[in-house]
Amino acid sequence: MAGERQNETDPRHGLVLTAIGADRPGLVKGLVEQIRKYGGNLEDTRMSKLGGEFAALLLITGEASALSQIRSHLSEMETTTGLTCSARPTTAASSHSGVQNSHRFTASGIDRPGIVDSVTQVLAERGVNLISLESHVDNAPHTGTSMFILEAEVTLPDNISIDDLETELLEACEREELEFSLLRA
Repeated sequence: MAGERQNETDPRHGLVLTAIGADRPGLVKGLVEQIRKYGGNLEDTRMSKLGGEFAALLLITGEASALSQIRSHLSEMETTTGLTCSARPTTAASSHSGVQNSHRFTASGIDRPGIVDSVTQVLAERGVNLISLESHVDNAPHTGTSMFILEAEVTLPDNISIDDLETELLEACEREELEFSLLRA
């Protein structure tokens, strides 16, 4: 029935938009204007400058017609913002999905190739879902050594032993000479 509140189990319409291009002031404003122009709502975003490039990953929600308009006007968005854009339909997740098994994983150590591969291999083998992962390299105080820092939000499957996971992460992190923590979020 029109006007009724949507059933909690019904997926909401969503669109994942990616945008990448040379960094400059005003890019986010340009993206937001284009999204709002067609009735989209920014629900979840990840934006970052990587090297000299700006990269954005956005979950846009709204009426199916608004999302269709955004998709059909991607070339206009690209022309207006100077970014390369792509969009893919999805459903917006419930705001409380996975909360009961959500954990925060952090690791840090001297930067070198293979750290992310080693850590994510353990997580994947145990069926742990990465909700978000951020990493960066920063200079250590006093020494200036390049330090790798990883922060992730993960959800654990119901059948996982947290002690077993911590043991496997400890082994991987010791091989990579990393300090780590895994805490309930």
